[in-house]
Amino acid sequence: MYIVWGTRMMGKVDAVPGVGHVATKFFYLQYVPLIPVETYLIYREVGEQIHGIRIPFSPKSIFVAWLRTGLVVAAIALLVTGFITISERHTTEGVLCFVGVGLIAAAFIYSYYFGPICNAGYSRAMHLAQLANLGPEQFLALEIAYGRMNADQAEQELARIYADAQKAHERQLAEAPPPQSPSTEQFVFK
Repeated sequence: MYIVWGTRMMGKVDAVPGVGHVATKFFYLQYVPLIPVETYLIYREVGEQIHGIRIPFSPKSIFVAWLRTGLVVAAIALLVTGFITISERHTTEGVLCFVGVGLIAAAFIYSYYFGPICNAGYSRAMHLAQLANLGPEQFLALEIAYGRMNADQAEQELARIYADAQKAHERQLAEAPPPQSPSTEQFVFK
């Protein structure tokens, strides 16, 4: 028997528009997630390379990974039960098992599209944006994406942020001591 084990990202949840999603790295055995190792905010995935930052554990991501695994195991068990039941000439019970497999498969697929599971709410999205140290432009893009601002309001807010930053920079330059001219002793040419 071939044993497969290692670590893998599972439990994809809390997608944030223009930022990424949350997933948890699990230690797995036979592709069954056993022990959560760390949770990440993933910006992008290119093949096997994953780009993101480590964040505190996400109970939602961990639960969803285990839930999806449980659904797969239940579907396999019910499928085997259905075949055994039909082979024993209990057609009605066997058909019910297959209907159950179909419902479980639908629940598994739906878990990747159900809004509260796959998409982050506004407060979670803003918290993830803070963890990612996003700039004001990205925060304002999230405000627009979540319907908290329109594009004109965001543009005005961004102009205000830039004006405040410019004033702070000018204040910092005014308070800084003037640069000293270099003495002739500092430059030695040979």
